[in-house]
Amino acid sequence: TDFRGDTTVGNLSVYQENTVSLDPSQLPDDAEVTQTDVRVVPTEGAVVEAKFHTRIGARALMTLKREDGSAIPFGAQVIVNGQDGSADLVDTDSQVYLTGLADKGELTVKWGAQQCRVNYHLPAHKGIAGLYQMSGLCR
Repeated sequence: TDFRGDTTVGNLSVYQENTVSLDPSQLPDDAEVTQTDVRVVPTEGAVVEAKFHTRIGARALMTLKREDGSAIPFGAQVIVNGQDGSADLVDTDSQVYLTGLADKGELTVKWGAQQCRVNYHLPAHKGIAGLYQMSGLCR
């Protein structure tokens, strides 16, 4: 790839569906792709774009609690404020896996008609495999 992350792939079949794949093991530790395969159908002589959406930043496993100490409900959506992309989901242990995090920021947690916010600051040290372990209080 070049400095922008662009590259070219040849030998695609025209007027047929082609799968362009990205090997995530070659990405830096602070980069994550939301999908590794994109399907394209080029026409004769065409240049087509296969867009891979990436999240650049820290990865963390955060345990969330409400102000009263109760757990955040399973399936609640967690959005990193200021970050485009999809929401992450809270698991049965009130934990959520987050990617593309800045050193500090704010999360919005939504379930049903309720929502709360979590301010976070990444710990000084990463855990195993570069994954931060942290807790967040949802207010």
